[in-house]
Amino acid sequence: YDPAVYATIWGFWRQPSKIWLLLHEFLNENEPVPNRAHLALARLEALGIVRAVITQNVDNLHQDAGSRRVIEYHGNLMSVVTPPLFALPAQASCYRCGAKMQLTKQMCGCGGYFKPDAVLFGEGIPSQAVSEANKEADACDLLLVVGTSATVHPASDIPYRVMRKGAKVIEVNLEETGLTNRISDMIYIGRASDLMQTLHLLEPYPPESASEGDSAAAAAEVLTEPNTRTEAQEPPARGSSD
Repeated sequence: YDPAVYATIWGFWRQPSKIWLLLHEFLNENEPVPNRAHLALARLEALGIVRAVITQNVDNLHQDAGSRRVIEYHGNLMSVVTPPLFALPAQASCYRCGAKMQLTKQMCGCGGYFKPDAVLFGEGIPSQAVSEANKEADACDLLLVVGTSATVHPASDIPYRVMRKGAKVIEVNLEETGLTNRISDMIYIGRASDLMQTLHLLEPYPPESASEGDSAAAAAEVLTEPNTRTEAQEPPARGSSD
C-alpha cells in the first residue's frame, strides 16, 4: 500500500474509497486484542499509579484493556467502523459538510465521503488532545515512555517538557532512542509486556501472597528508581524468590 495514497489527507481527497477499502480489509483479516502491556497500564491506572495514557495509536486497544483516561494524539480509527463490523457507534464526519456518518454509508448526502477519525499525514493534531496531553505532562511526577521511537512531533516533545519541569522519565523500548542518552532517568531495553510480567503486575506470574496495595507499592518503587539501565531478562518462574 502506497503511503501517499493510503496515509495522507491528499490521498484521501483524491481516492477516499481506497482508504475505506484498506480499513475494511484490515478489520476483516485481523482481530486486534490488548497485550500484557495494555492490560498492565490499565491496572496501574486502577491502582492509582498511572493517571493518564497519552497514545499515538489509533486502535482503541488501551480502552479495550480498561484504561479510562486515554488521550489520543492521532485520533481513533475504531470510532468510524460501522455497527455490522464491530458494533461501535459511527462517529465519523463528512469532510465536506461535517454531517455525521450514518448507518453503513461511506458517502454523505452532499456527495462527500465520510472520513475515518484518525489523523492522516497532512492533518493537524486535534487541539484538545494537545491541550490535555500538555496539562498531564505539566502535572506528572514521572513519565513512562513505552514502545515509541520518539521521533514524531509534536508528541515526541512531551518527554522534554516533562524533563524541563524536573519530573523523571522512564523509557521502555526494544532499542535505544534519541531520549535514551539525553533525558531518560531509567531505561529498560526489551518488550514492555515482559517488563510488566516481571513486575508481577499480571498473570500468569502474580505474587503468591501480595495484596493489591503491596503490588502497587512494589511497582511504584521499581518505576521510580532513578538512573538505572536494565536489559530484558526471562520472567521468573511462578513462585520464584528471585
